[in-house]
Amino acid sequence: MRKFIPISKTVQKLTQFIVMLASLQFANAQAVVTVDAATGNISACFGNASVMPSIQQFTASGTGLTGNITVTASADFEVSTIAASGYAATLTLTQSGSTVDGTVIYIRSAATAASGVISGNITLASIGATSVLVATTGNVNATPTVNPITNQSVCNNTATSAVAFSGAVAGTVFNWTNNTASIGLAASGTGNIASFTATNNSSTPVTATITVTPTSRIAFAYIANYYSNDVSVINTTTNTVIATVAVGGGAKGVSVSPDGSKVYVTNNSSNNVSVINTATNTVEATVAVGGGPIGVSVSPNGSRVYVSNNTSNTVSVINTTTNTVVATAAVAAGSPYGVSVSPNGNRVYVASNNTSRKVSVINTVINTVVSSVTVGTFPYGVSVSPDGSRLYVSNFSSNNVSVINTTNLAVEATVAVGSGPSSLGNFIANVPSCTGIAQIFNITVNPSSDATIATVNKTQTLPVTGITYFSNGCTDALIAKLSPNGASPVSGNTTATIWIETTQPTQFVKRHYEITPPTTTGAATATSNVTLYFTQEEFDDYNAVNLVKLPTTPADAAGIANLLIEKRSGVSSDGTGLPDTYTGSVATINPSDVDIIWNATASRWEVSFDVTGFSGFFVKTQAVALPLTLISFTATKHPNDNVLLQWLTANEINLKHFEVERSINVNSFQTIGTIAAENNNYQLTDKDAWTSDVRYYRLKSVDNDGGFSYSNIVGLSNKQQSKISIYPNPVSNIFIIQLTDNLLLKRTATLVDVSGKLVKSILLTNIYQSVDIANLANGIYLLKFENGVTEKIIKQ
Repeated sequence: MRKFIPISKTVQKLTQFIVMLASLQFANAQAVVTVDAATGNISACFGNASVMPSIQQFTASGTGLTGNITVTASADFEVSTIAASGYAATLTLTQSGSTVDGTVIYIRSAATAASGVISGNITLASIGATSVLVATTGNVNATPTVNPITNQSVCNNTATSAVAFSGAVAGTVFNWTNNTASIGLAASGTGNIASFTATNNSSTPVTATITVTPTSRIAFAYIANYYSNDVSVINTTTNTVIATVAVGGGAKGVSVSPDGSKVYVTNNSSNNVSVINTATNTVEATVAVGGGPIGVSVSPNGSRVYVSNNTSNTVSVINTTTNTVVATAAVAAGSPYGVSVSPNGNRVYVASNNTSRKVSVINTVINTVVSSVTVGTFPYGVSVSPDGSRLYVSNFSSNNVSVINTTNLAVEATVAVGSGPSSLGNFIANVPSCTGIAQIFNITVNPSSDATIATVNKTQTLPVTGITYFSNGCTDALIAKLSPNGASPVSGNTTATIWIETTQPTQFVKRHYEITPPTTTGAATATSNVTLYFTQEEFDDYNAVNLVKLPTTPADAAGIANLLIEKRSGVSSDGTGLPDTYTGSVATINPSDVDIIWNATASRWEVSFDVTGFSGFFVKTQAVALPLTLISFTATKHPNDNVLLQWLTANEINLKHFEVERSINVNSFQTIGTIAAENNNYQLTDKDAWTSDVRYYRLKSVDNDGGFSYSNIVGLSNKQQSKISIYPNPVSNIFIIQLTDNLLLKRTATLVDVSGKLVKSILLTNIYQSVDIANLANGIYLLKFENGVTEKIIKQ
């Protein structure tokens, strides 16, 4: 009888046999790790890890594996299987079924890497397999620096010192910004700052803060200009053209893969794209696309190529592994031309070379146009900045470049370039930019208003383009200020002249002016606000010989109200600037009192007024000169509280009468009596009861034609009569005036000789005031005060 083996035991032995065969097979198989060479370029700034696209990559595979592959980076490098993140010193490639399929490994420099050229190996190891090394190298740029810059302080209309930037790192680019372009310096720039003429037309110093940032490298956009046969180089930090390079005639669409192994060329007439192998310089594939292909751009990871088809109004999407068109995006704007891919590969930007003036934005996930931006006329080339934040569009017919913010798709700048800019392809250099610590310095421009007014006759011609001070910068010789305004603002080369008479004229202040704009702008019709300058001494000299006074102090409201400007049209016939040398019309201007200003800092009067037409200018206090000389006007308080007003005149011609006016505040006067003009010696008694502690009087002289003028104002106190002491007396050189109260302060005392000739005017500013008469001849003098008191001075 045959013996049967149980089925269960048969299965068991069969299983053991299979396992044995499998064990023998694996024992005979060899674990292998394979890699290709690293491609790409690693570049970073010191203290920072490199980022896309400044990284390297290679592909790793494994067969016959009994364990995972461990990838280890040498010092200064890190690895990841994701281009944008996940970097570490090591990573693991997990085997599945004893294999690791082709996996892309990305390499970047570590943030801890030293500056300079770095190199090392990426080691790939697995159990039973021979370790594989992938050589890698990179460059870590040193942190650029900029040496401190000295602050400057200059005057208006003067040249600044040139600024030369320097730093410790060779090849550093210095970008600067200026927060106050009104001083005459651009708002931004690159490189050294040349000397320039500083401007400050205000009345206070203006300080511009310049911030200079050192950069080891910088991204530039290169714009090929088809008609002008040159290339405009745009600094993408400042959006300014920094150079123009002459080249040959035009260029078309070419794009290079990120690893440099492939070049994609659009063939416009044959409606295809040639794929060139850069190792053999042969065409390894031809890909049919749409009609009239022109623009071409490779995605950052090299997996896709985007081709603009000009005549079919589409963009073809090519898979670079299979060299086939995997999608076609319609461009509604029409005539697609330049094309560019964002650094993250999420967006494709397409310029439409037709009257639509559009840049279309394609979402690469769905390969559909999702937005568009209006730019210049006939946009040709487009290129994205390395960080993806800006899109640059060359506008062929409008000769400029539109700069688009890719976050909000707004055109934030338009840069004028050469004629016919095209620039198909990625025309922005993709280099990392390393930035150091910025330095700040100031340029302060002091105003011409700080200048001291001219002290001698002077003429100056300056171009008027806005508010203009006629002076030697901000130091001295200030003549006048023009502030163009009105219907025909003065402009162009304008001449301002002052004359200062050596003796005091009877009818006008000794400092007088002539302002002459160019005849091309119409001297008779040009409009401006004019500011003229005077000293208090000049007003005092005028007051000494005129009845109607100019201000004796900044608080002299009556004197300010008296000030008038006489305008004589034309040009002085003999160059003296005197009134009778002008043959044009004569007009009187009454400046607003608020525009008659005492500048306490500069110790001068500033008188401003509007004019139409230019001419000679004179300050006076009477609209019409009266035929009268007022020798004296006094007020004396009697014990019974009556006040006796007395005045003495000469040269009365065509004079009608006098009106005596009284005030308790110097601002509002009332007439208390009228005396007919009939001789040279007059008086009037004020018998009204006192209603205040102080009274002021002035005399109004009226002629038969209605013209009038005012005398100086005299004051009296109802309290104890002000006592005045003079000592020493006799005097050799200097005597002291001592007042017992403030009634006479801010008033003027006059010193005359025995013939009545004025020899000195004295503005009383202190209770104790010294007076120097060393230059006067020995003899007797009379010191007259406005309260009617006269003191005899003996000079010996």
